[in-house]
Amino acid sequence: MKTQIPREPFLGALQVAASVVIGARGDRQTLQDVKVVAGETGVRLYATDYELGLRLSVPGAEVHEAGTVVVGAARLLAVLRELDSPTLDLSSEGTNLEIRAPGARYTIHTAPAEEFPEVPEPDLEGAVTLPREDLRGMIRRTQYAAATEKSRYALHGVRWEARKGRLRLVATDGRRLALVEKKGIGGGTGGLTGAIVPLKAMAVLEKILGEDPAQSVAAKVLENRIVIGTERALLTALLLEGQYPEYEAVIPAAGNAPVKGKAGVLLRGVRQAAPLADVASRAIRLRLRPGGALLKARSAGAGGGEAEVEIPLAYEGPEISAAFNPDYLADALRAAGEAEVTLDMTGTATAAAIREGEGNVAVIMPVTLAAEEGEGA
Repeated sequence: MKTQIPREPFLGALQVAASVVIGARGDRQTLQDVKVVAGETGVRLYATDYELGLRLSVPGAEVHEAGTVVVGAARLLAVLRELDSPTLDLSSEGTNLEIRAPGARYTIHTAPAEEFPEVPEPDLEGAVTLPREDLRGMIRRTQYAAATEKSRYALHGVRWEARKGRLRLVATDGRRLALVEKKGIGGGTGGLTGAIVPLKAMAVLEKILGEDPAQSVAAKVLENRIVIGTERALLTALLLEGQYPEYEAVIPAAGNAPVKGKAGVLLRGVRQAAPLADVASRAIRLRLRPGGALLKARSAGAGGGEAEVEIPLAYEGPEISAAFNPDYLADALRAAGEAEVTLDMTGTATAAAIREGEGNVAVIMPVTLAAEEGEGA
């Protein structure tokens, strides 16, 4: 292999590929490696941990001699981060990869290319298509609500549901839920009738979409994997198995007196009250009243105290009070950015819904406080 490659695109692509393999479990060293292939189509990176497979093109490379090398992702990443040359010269001979830049030369030992696991490269015929930025926004608005514990199986991922002309993403950990739906989607359903995509795959996909200038992205299910691709990237991920909960039943209907305001304003109020939330209950009380909301937090014991934060809001309904985990409120509001949102609350024992536009909703279950704590907080 002999190629001259721009450092920044190479580094960006390697960071995405490394997120697939670094930390992967397995006895084979190649599960910590990336495969670099230089050929007629330019330079491509391949990475897999068996559950995820990634093919990623590096734009701007000039290939002078085709070839393939398999190299440790972490080691190569460390080298690229320290170099500041706009272009790098890569060459391989025998069992070494040589990287040259003005004033620097590195030789890295490589692994046998034939031992690198196969990375699936299925086509995207019959896939659902949608704008790249739309899908990126859908990921940001949902993945935070998924369960982080791998032992929770189906909840440790985001559910994809496609119906003709629209795509829905849903995530829940049993205490909160995030749902976003986009209309005007191209193609059919792509077999996405309830595919549960692992959180790791969602995180890698978000990185791909952040680096990729493509206008659109395509997705479909093939057997037990989801396939997602742009002109530069192709990601496959083994789907999670298990029964997903009947989530639609927990989404509250729109109330008669919803609160309207900027998500950023609400978020700042939650963050201001949160430092005084009790460590044990991890809750703040949200009281709606005409003209705005009052956020109260209290923590007992040494170093404790109380916080009261007032937020002016467009609300003319009855006074309602409920307690919530401030981290859950903050996650939902942060995902909405500075958009206008509506907050529906009906009582102390019912879920609250934060709605943004058409088809975006976050549901947060209330926290039950002791009667004396509830009165004081």
